[in-house]
Amino acid sequence: MKRLRQILDSYRPVFRSAGGVLLSLAAVRFYSAEFWGVYMQHLLVVGLAGALVNMGSRDFLLRQYSREPRDLERQLAGSIKGKLIITAGVLVLLVLAAAGTAAPGVLLLWIPAQLSWQVFEALVQYRRLFRQAALIEILATVLLVAALAFLKPTLHAFLLLVVAYQLLKGGYCTFG
Repeated sequence: MKRLRQILDSYRPVFRSAGGVLLSLAAVRFYSAEFWGVYMQHLLVVGLAGALVNMGSRDFLLRQYSREPRDLERQLAGSIKGKLIITAGVLVLLVLAAAGTAAPGVLLLWIPAQLSWQVFEALVQYRRLFRQAALIEILATVLLVAALAFLKPTLHAFLLLVVAYQLLKGGYCTFG
């Protein structure tokens, strides 16, 4: 059991990457390269938006939490407020530029859903909740791949399942 804890603690970033690769392979295996290509188009937009919104904040917040642990809630609230403002700007730009995507409305849901867990990454790391976060990551990935394999959703339904996947991770970070 102790070994499993160490694996979950150490390999959480690997699980996240492996989950993305597994999901991509499942999309190609159960559907087509075209389906995967549309998924990747959306994933790249969401990844870029997430990188813009989250740039440098995790390390900054970790330092702040360590320096002033009593002000953790205020620092987190300030970070969330700032990220919401940046996210609103990113979403406005996305609305203006999303004419060529297959499901622009899904992107407007997906980006805030992804940020629902990214905004708490520093807190997860500060409180050392690696095991719990890794288990949620694995569970969410397994559920998403199973849905892709057995439910055979349409592209739009699949993208909405990805939004639910992000919200599941965010729900844990928020309430876990």
